[in-house]
Amino acid sequence: MPLNYEAPKVREISVTQKVGSLFLRLLALIRPETVLGVFLIAAILLAFFQTQSIGFYIVFGIFIVGYFVERIIITVWRHKSYLKQSKK
Repeated sequence: MPLNYEAPKVREISVTQKVGSLFLRLLALIRPETVLGVFLIAAILLAFFQTQSIGFYIVFGIFIVGYFVERIIITVWRHKSYLKQSKK
């Protein structure tokens, strides 16, 4: 063992960092297509039972708009990066 040996410093991970990491891992498992499918099934069931669920339809509408905005932004970003690569 060398004379200047020091024990490795152990970095303690706080509970909040562990919970945050777990939360991010769970979010990675949930795909937008899965959430969209769940919303669609719930919407069909609510329509079948003829219930008034304005809050659900508002949240569903916001999710749909956000989902398609995300898809459009990704497509535009890919197109722009492709144009930059082709100009070089």
